[in-house]
Amino acid sequence: QTSSARAARRNPASASAAERSGLALLAQAVAACRSTAFSGIQVFRFFGPAGPRVSRTEIWHRPGGQTEAVPVADDDAPPSQPDAESGPSVSVELSSRQLTLLQASYEPASAGPAVVAGRPAELVTVDRPDGTVAAKYWLDDRTRLPLRRQLFDGHARLVSDISVAGLRTG
Repeated sequence: QTSSARAARRNPASASAAERSGLALLAQAVAACRSTAFSGIQVFRFFGPAGPRVSRTEIWHRPGGQTEAVPVADDDAPPSQPDAESGPSVSVELSSRQLTLLQASYEPASAGPAVVAGRPAELVTVDRPDGTVAAKYWLDDRTRLPLRRQLFDGHARLVSDISVAGLRTG
């Protein structure tokens, strides 16, 4: 853990510009998730001991936090791994509770511009106090809605990758 990161948790004024920007971007994402109606295809990839699993759902999100999801069949899914296989109940959305936990225990920082599914985005990395990456968030440039989130274990191995394709707002 860097001394500036420890100090930033105690005193936000001592955070680096990247850390302040990362927190601001995540706060904007929370606000966007709370206030913006959106829909799209959410793709969840989970990399566990039994091997990778993929599920696809069509999602409809209403302002205020309610999200409906319906499994989407994938004609290309192998028979042993149906696309609508039930997996962990997850969402790419970001809540104020999640942001509070991130601020208390992790070190978010802006990592600059990126592109997700053809959409311009801002990448925010979230590191553990020991410096290993815990998560990455790609936030839509225009709406600040999360377009993609990756979670990593303590050895920097990808555990899950969730994204939204065909994002529609309104």
